[in-house]
Amino acid sequence: MLKEVRVKAQKKNYAFVGYGIPDYKYVIDKKEAIKKKNVAYLIEDECFGVIAPDFVMNSYQYFYLNSTTGILIDGFLAIEENELLAIAPEDVLKIEVTSGVVVDALYGKSRVISVFTNGNRSKLVYDRLHAVKVNIDGFYTPRVFYSPTPDQAELDYKLEVRNTLYWNPYVHPDKTGNATVNYYNTKVETKVKVALEGITATGIPVVKNTYYTIKK
Repeated sequence: MLKEVRVKAQKKNYAFVGYGIPDYKYVIDKKEAIKKKNVAYLIEDECFGVIAPDFVMNSYQYFYLNSTTGILIDGFLAIEENELLAIAPEDVLKIEVTSGVVVDALYGKSRVISVFTNGNRSKLVYDRLHAVKVNIDGFYTPRVFYSPTPDQAELDYKLEVRNTLYWNPYVHPDKTGNATVNYYNTKVETKVKVALEGITATGIPVVKNTYYTIKK
């Protein structure tokens, strides 16, 4: 019943590299990347079993690689490995690890770690060295509509005069299609409107209004 929907997305254009097909390729999940302190940690955690032997951390929380491994950042060979700290982990799109004679001929290294970013490297991220950024969902208790008992209403006249007697957003009928709700009426003689709004299992909206009268 619905019309055709076309989803369009912009193609990701990565920086050019001349080494051809990589040995390993890792597409980075932004939600996981933002939890890392810096890109060095991101590489070590995401590139399972590939980077660990070459990645070393000294007492100053900086990272360096051995002389046989180089780092490419958007296609350019990094002068020093700590240039990784100038990239926010969530800005990394993909990481590739490549080795072989082509890599040796192009970069003078037996292996390169190629980091592809979205181009956003305008701010340094040194402040993440001693912090972990994690978004935690807060605790939320669903609100319950307050419906006073007759005894409570007698203590406070304002409770007797209520514009809304009962409200429940979760009313589900049983197998027979019936549902039961319980609430206290106001002691004021008045006409009460009952408004039912919902949706069926097949997505059809339902609206029904009825009335009844409160009398002493």
